[in-house]
Amino acid sequence: MNNDRRRRLLFATSAMLVAPFAAVAQQGSKLRRIGLLFIKSGDTSPYLKGFKDQLRALGYVEGASIQIDERFLVDDYDQIPRAIGGLVNESPDVIVTFGATATLAAYNATKRIPIVAVSTGDPVKLGVVASLKRPGGNVTGLASRSEELSGKRLELLRDVASDARRIAVVFYPGSASEVMAVQAYRSAAQVLKLDVLPVEIRSANEIGQQIAGIRKLDVRAIAFVGSSLFNANRKQLVSAVGELGLPAVYSGSDFAHAGGLMSYGPNVASRFRRAADYVDKILKGANPGDLPIEQQESIDLAINMKTARALGIKIPQSVLVRASLLIE
Repeated sequence: MNNDRRRRLLFATSAMLVAPFAAVAQQGSKLRRIGLLFIKSGDTSPYLKGFKDQLRALGYVEGASIQIDERFLVDDYDQIPRAIGGLVNESPDVIVTFGATATLAAYNATKRIPIVAVSTGDPVKLGVVASLKRPGGNVTGLASRSEELSGKRLELLRDVASDARRIAVVFYPGSASEVMAVQAYRSAAQVLKLDVLPVEIRSANEIGQQIAGIRKLDVRAIAFVGSSLFNANRKQLVSAVGELGLPAVYSGSDFAHAGGLMSYGPNVASRFRRAADYVDKILKGANPGDLPIEQQESIDLAINMKTARALGIKIPQSVLVRASLLIE
């Protein structure tokens, strides 16, 4: 073999060896885009901080290797259809949703772009996945066991307020997941021999009026369905409930931190951090339809002791020992 042929062969072999690594390097240097879709608030940052911190821990650099698009966060549910239309037109690599309404809207808008849901209620009943173990489409992420949570919240109200036999259940009626959760409250109430009265809130503008209207319902306590609308407006919600002087149980510890009496549910900030792990897997080539949907790994019971004292409620020891967090 002459020197020219040997050089050509060595060059070709080297090119074959280097090409895959060059392709990987080129892929790794590509700016990957993550679109967010849910109801925002002035206090959304704790959720996004955990999400961004986890992505950073996984090696991503915002503005260099990833771009997190917050332009399509909305103020209310009626803005979601327009927002998801604009987001899909941007063709991000992944869409991250929070709440069943946003997840269903994203699913109906695209079967092409992977969707990571931070919380969906029951995604099988919602119709966005085939099963929790094998979603089968473009949606994966984290789900909630609304039936179990509904019964536990009613039990807590019964334990801390023995005269609370008639309870208002507040929800957003435009969410299929929240409507199913209300049915779970009804079923649990029958077992516990309680009466529940559904109260609808359709937008942030209705919060004050609808909560104030509970005064006329002759109820002795209030339970809230997990809702991204309520999460985004938790300070306003808790303040309105405070005017009634009634015990209430909410869906997450952020409500107890905002002054609500009790909350029982998954930690939203930790769910956003876990969602970052799903985003990482998808950006590295995983098919969302092959990634099992996780149910909440832990449930927090938070009690605001200052609010309990203001309401004249003595929290039973049997409830205190179960609390993950006592807020003084």
